[in-house]
Amino acid sequence: MLAQKFSSLEVELENNTTAAKNWRLHAWNYSFSLKVVKKKSPNSDPNPDERQAQNDWEITAASEKVGRMPRRQYLTSGSS
Repeated sequence: MLAQKFSSLEVELENNTTAAKNWRLHAWNYSFSLKVVKKKSPNSDPNPDERQAQNDWEITAASEKVGRMPRRQYLTSGSS
């Protein structure tokens, strides 16, 4: 019984580690994509209102992407 519980915890740890690595990879990809988009932007220094609107849009887009991820993948991403 104890060996079975230990084995189950090992599997869960491996799954959590994989999910955390995937989460970091997604975050890096989104960050990289954002940098590319900013470099291509003709107006690299928008006024504060435009910048706030841009930030709000980016947060909304990122939240929607996270919402489409499998629940287990982002719930366990904090453990490494």
